[in-house]
Amino acid sequence: MRIKKIISLLLVSMLSICLFFVFGFQIDVSGGVTGTGGSADVTLDPLKAAADQANEAAEAAELALEEALAELAAAQLAYDEAAAALEAALLAVQEAQASLDAAVQAGLGEGNMIYDQAVLALEIAQSDLAAAQLAYDEAAAALEAALLAVQEAQAALDAAVLAAKEADEAYTGYSGTYTVDEEKLAELQQAVEDAQKALDDALAAGNYTEEEIEALEEMLEEAADELDDAMEYLEEGESGEGKSEYFHIVTNSNNGGSFNIEGIYFGSSGEILSYDFTAEEGYELAWLRVGNTKIYPDELGKLYELSFDRKNLVLHAHFNKIKDYEPEDEIVTTNEEGSPDEGLDQDDEGKEKDNGRGQDEGNGKGKEKSNNGKKKDK
Repeated sequence: MRIKKIISLLLVSMLSICLFFVFGFQIDVSGGVTGTGGSADVTLDPLKAAADQANEAAEAAELALEEALAELAAAQLAYDEAAAALEAALLAVQEAQASLDAAVQAGLGEGNMIYDQAVLALEIAQSDLAAAQLAYDEAAAALEAALLAVQEAQAALDAAVLAAKEADEAYTGYSGTYTVDEEKLAELQQAVEDAQKALDDALAAGNYTEEEIEALEEMLEEAADELDDAMEYLEEGESGEGKSEYFHIVTNSNNGGSFNIEGIYFGSSGEILSYDFTAEEGYELAWLRVGNTKIYPDELGKLYELSFDRKNLVLHAHFNKIKDYEPEDEIVTTNEEGSPDEGLDQDDEGKEKDNGRGQDEGNGKGKEKSNNGKKKDK
């Protein structure tokens, strides 16, 4: 009865709030779970994230095209210089050949200084021509490669621009514009915080059964679902850009483990949040609940991918105490006769066993919560 009374009061406060017109929202969650914990990557409105990524790709493609054009200009300059050098080398060979022909016509031959110099000059000019021809061929190949790179970069840019346009249209058509009432937004935030506090207080009290805690968690999720339904009756907006969208993600856990960030996070479209959850000493992960879906770990670990058409989502990690678990520092050693080892510190022998969480029982949940849902630094 006490749980239903708490939740009914929260539902009344939340269902009285009208804040957004809803065309469509989506949240994608993926990660993995093992016996010791796991991870959850939460994408708020993946269509917005996809549109952002597509536009970033288009910008990168445009930059790549600019770089390819710069390389093409440099390759063209190198080609023009190589072509000029080749033409000059060819002219030098022709001049050297003409000098040698003139020496021969003058009746000069081997042993004559003028003749020998003409032969040497022709050999040098022919060698320079061969080098100039090689440089020209390399420059021509580089120019052709640079031209191909520009064509490929242009094609990549065209494809990226088209993909960005399609992603923007998909996002715009799916979402729409929203009318925001800041006062109502504050009320909504307070209502969700009250719901979270009810669960936290129940966990901290320590006198709720596991069934009661689970019922409270499930009713909290039902409250979030009811809030989604209530949002369908809001002021109608128009499809287009200039959207102001809000999501809220709630993460919590029972005693025995925790998320790296616990509480409520209010985010906007396109954000990607990264969460980790870890079991404390003596505990193991029983399951992760994302919305109304439970993911159970197995020996090898389990990967998952989920998608929700909603704008509010609760992630709950549930931990169980490991059966017959004893911390290593509490294991009593014995001698050959089976009696306690005399070397055992009597003070240690008399210590009361820890509760497996490494925390003072007086602190309620056995763990310190984080800063109420601030996004993890990346």
